[in-house]
Amino acid sequence: MAQQLDMFANDPTLRARDSKGRFATPEKAMYDKAIEENRMLRLQVEKFRRAWLAAGEMSSFYHRALIKAKDELKELRQKAASL
Repeated sequence: MAQQLDMFANDPTLRARDSKGRFATPEKAMYDKAIEENRMLRLQVEKFRRAWLAAGEMSSFYHRALIKAKDELKELRQKAASL
């Protein structure tokens, strides 16, 4: 079998592709890749920020409940000691 010749096989400008799959220069391909990576990282930052805020709210809720329980325990101990 004869090997098929490819006219564009050695052209470095046509090897790189942008985010939409189109042929692009290496610089344009790297630019698109950086833009896409930046977008994904910003989404991850927002996801982790929201998780952190939710955990902080839960932590403060349980902290207030713990302080209230400790105060009630202290009052019960004082009543028991006075008997």
